[in-house]
Amino acid sequence: MVPPLLEELRSRGHHVQAVGADHGQVAAATAPADVAIVQYDDDVDGEIDGEIDGAHVLSVLQSLQMPSVVVVHHVYARPTQRQRALLTAVVGAADCTIVMSNGARQHLIDACSVDPSRVATIPHGGSIPDPHARQSAEHDHRSPQLLTWGPLGPGRGIEHVIDALALLGDLRPRPQYTVAGHAQPNAFARNGDQHRNSLIRRAWAAGVVGSVTFDDAHRGPGELDRFIASAKVAVLPYESRDHIASPVLVGAITAGLPVVASAFPHAVELLSGGAGLIVPRADPMALAEAIRSVAVDDRLYQTMAAHARKLAVLHSWTTVADQYLAVTERLVVARAVST
Repeated sequence: MVPPLLEELRSRGHHVQAVGADHGQVAAATAPADVAIVQYDDDVDGEIDGEIDGAHVLSVLQSLQMPSVVVVHHVYARPTQRQRALLTAVVGAADCTIVMSNGARQHLIDACSVDPSRVATIPHGGSIPDPHARQSAEHDHRSPQLLTWGPLGPGRGIEHVIDALALLGDLRPRPQYTVAGHAQPNAFARNGDQHRNSLIRRAWAAGVVGSVTFDDAHRGPGELDRFIASAKVAVLPYESRDHIASPVLVGAITAGLPVVASAFPHAVELLSGGAGLIVPRADPMALAEAIRSVAVDDRLYQTMAAHARKLAVLHSWTTVADQYLAVTERLVVARAVST
């Protein structure tokens, strides 16, 4: 379970124990538990590794003696036959499945023919920062601070933002773009910093190297929250059509940031109310126009920020914890009635 959610549940007096993937640990730790919550994530460095992980999670679920909830972190829009088979087996072994967006829920129901009543949508949570930090960023009249964060690698679309900045040379002050993150360990072991270096070369070639900062600092949850809140606009230029649930997008919303995003599914779902601007994937010109709009039109910026703050309440860790407790309490009651 995500550490902030664990802490939220513990703060309310619930006994919550995090357990690793070892079968012996799982058996010992879950014996006295009322409910087991199992995380299923078959996305590793953007690659599919579900054959091993899926079988492992399935064996854990099948060994449990209490009601179980499986949290599915990735639901692919176009799953392979193997992905579909593993996911169907995992979902079938759980008493309830949690996904993090309505789009993910529908894809799961369609892909696995699962009973809709056994699938709950609970969004990924986020921390709502000190409002003074956001007010400081919103009223900062220096260069607009653009931020992209998360694992660094192909498919994140950062090169398109670099190209977009080259189209904004007339803006004064010029936007400053921070790319925060680093390659996942497996990707770094294979390719080192090859992708980051290619982006730096691209920034030099585009003439915007002075406007782009690559930040690979490791930050704890609280420090990361403050870092995100200090930005003015989040830019999520993902190329993938499979981002049905994005924790980074939720982090931007809970921080109250207006968002400029490519048209990946979760962005389309979450930002349609006005918290963001959606642009076509891999389109630097459209990105440039969206960034320009947010940078120069303060009324638009303030409207987007207000929509983000409204959404933030629905995605706070407090609200998310309430929904997890409601799901688990229903399962415990149902088990008691049936025995």
